[in-house]
Amino acid sequence: MMNEDEIAINLKAQIYLAAHFIPFFAKKSEETAIINVSSALGLVPLARFPIYCATKAAIHSFTISLRHQLKATQVKIFEVLPPTVYDTELKGRPLPKSDWTVSSQEVADAIMKSLENDEKEISLGVGKSWLTGSKRDLDQAFNSINQ
Repeated sequence: MMNEDEIAINLKAQIYLAAHFIPFFAKKSEETAIINVSSALGLVPLARFPIYCATKAAIHSFTISLRHQLKATQVKIFEVLPPTVYDTELKGRPLPKSDWTVSSQEVADAIMKSLENDEKEISLGVGKSWLTGSKRDLDQAFNSINQ
């Protein structure tokens, strides 16, 4: 079942905010930044949450495109690709700690460290290997989390 709110929050809001701020940021002489939040589940979808995963995949693609379009400007485009965060909820369900999850503190720490190092793609946990892995690795990860 499609959830329009989920699409609006996860996808449309980030696109509209970027469209609103980029013209303003592009006029600045100093560096500015946009930080988009996608998810490792946008790389390897969890079949139980198809809309969530699709919106995060779209944000990943959107972010790569923005970064390319704005490479000659002072606007930096960052992307956070956390795996499932266990001390939050996904679609109203509390998430247990597991090998596939990290804490919200781990995500915050990774973001700060990556921003300091000017790393444009911020991933951790299984998301780090999924981001740099091959298509075969992504297919194996998909099969593994969707058993």
